[in-house]
Amino acid sequence: DIRRVDWTLSISYFDDVDVARREILAMLTADSRVLTDTPPVVYVQNLGESSVNLSIRAWVANGDYWSLFFDMNEKMYKELPTKGINFPFPQVDVNIKNNK
Repeated sequence: DIRRVDWTLSISYFDDVDVARREILAMLTADSRVLTDTPPVVYVQNLGESSVNLSIRAWVANGDYWSLFFDMNEKMYKELPTKGINFPFPQVDVNIKNNK
């Protein structure tokens, strides 16, 4: 009858994880498809090479799974940058040493 929706979202090391958590939870709790018996959660899953990876979980009715999943993907992509949360991409720093 119910199913857990999981997302992994990468944010920049320069971003405030508390702001990201607050904004993501606000988006989820505002959506009537998200069940409230077990509230949604946002955890720091791991510290990646180029990002802080968040694990996001929410429970929904089985029939709402895909619509919530895709809607929240788009909503997070569009709204989190307006709150100062950035989506990093892999980067490599190259240092060139001159031995002259």
